[in-house]
Amino acid sequence: MALNYLSFATLPLPKMGRDFLLDQNDQSIYRYFALTAQETLTLKGTSQRSYLFVFIGEISVHRASNTEEVENIGPGEILVLDDQSGPAHITANIESVFYHVDSYGLEKLVSWTVVSRLLEGDESTARRLNLLMNYSTLNILPVDAAFELSQRMIESSAKAGEKIVRQGEVADSFYVLTRGSADVWQRNQDHEEPRLVAKLTAGDSFGEDALIAEGTRNATVTMTSDGELLICKREDFQEIVAYRSIDEISAKDAKKLLEKRDCELIDVRYLEEYKESYIEDATLIPLPDIRNSLGQFKQDKRYILYCSNGKRSAIGTMILSRSGFNAVSLKDGIENWPFETRSMMN
Repeated sequence: MALNYLSFATLPLPKMGRDFLLDQNDQSIYRYFALTAQETLTLKGTSQRSYLFVFIGEISVHRASNTEEVENIGPGEILVLDDQSGPAHITANIESVFYHVDSYGLEKLVSWTVVSRLLEGDESTARRLNLLMNYSTLNILPVDAAFELSQRMIESSAKAGEKIVRQGEVADSFYVLTRGSADVWQRNQDHEEPRLVAKLTAGDSFGEDALIAEGTRNATVTMTSDGELLICKREDFQEIVAYRSIDEISAKDAKKLLEKRDCELIDVRYLEEYKESYIEDATLIPLPDIRNSLGQFKQDKRYILYCSNGKRSAIGTMILSRSGFNAVSLKDGIENWPFETRSMMN
């Protein structure tokens, strides 16, 4: 299958480029590979548990520890690798994009995959989301918050010479430059004339600092060419960025509700993760299946969703809440659950 625009518009790329290891000691892994049909590569084993996650296409995996078995994984599926697996020999059955990540990276990728499905047929929102998550200074946002923000942003044109923001003005918006270029000028007590402090190009963002600080602009941004901008108003920024819109519950409060049987617990991870460690009485519904499982939920019940560290469960909570269900996300996920868990690995 060909890699289409929408897929690439929502593709979460490592910030430092292909095959980038966030740490050189294998403590944090986040890298991606794009292979044509029948192209192969070999990944060495790592010192920690990691995952292969297919974003687009299908790959076959031969593990060095078991050369007789071939494992095929397709879009949205994972394969667990651990320090006992040894090198993994990978062949792309068709044109494919896949990732090698740790648990943190897996959280983000699954969230992205589900959000990309929510954006099918909406390429403009997909582009806005891509700009927020891959290029703007807000790339640290949880995916659910970026999704909400991208839907509320306004597209606007600007002319060369136009001042988008002026130093000293009260901040009322956040901006992402999607086409064109601009200069950032700043005047301070030591310089009577403004001085050029930065040049902006497509993908750069500005204006969020003053919104977060609820202060005034500390510089003037002037367009140096005709261009286009995405604009987020202060009210939307504060609601989504400064104050998270997704309801979360602490482990302590969740435990109390579970003991009173006043809620239903939903695990939104993959079966492979669930088998390793899960919270007692949790029902497994992987995040990619949530939309197709809405018939299992009831309007008069309260649901607590959890994953590894809270990112996937936030997306699931958003989907359920938008569908009229009472749902919250377990803050920080099972990785920070201080109470007993169970395992199917024993």
